[in-house]
Amino acid sequence: MTNLVQRLATYDPTEPQYIGALTEDTSQIYHGSHMAYGGAGVFLSIPLVQHLNAVFRNCYDFKGAGDVC
Repeated sequence: MTNLVQRLATYDPTEPQYIGALTEDTSQIYHGSHMAYGGAGVFLSIPLVQHLNAVFRNCYDFKGAGDVC
């Protein structure tokens, strides 16, 4: 846990940050899924979560799929 805390401390918490690895499935990366999924751990900064919260409803209503905004 100490290493994790030290590593996260190197990021600017005032900036929108998505910290995580891409999926291990290269075909998913090739087809546009540039994010972690399937149980991968990610960290989101508070500014990013605030931004996502502000646009989520519009995205959800428009796309209708909840997790595919």
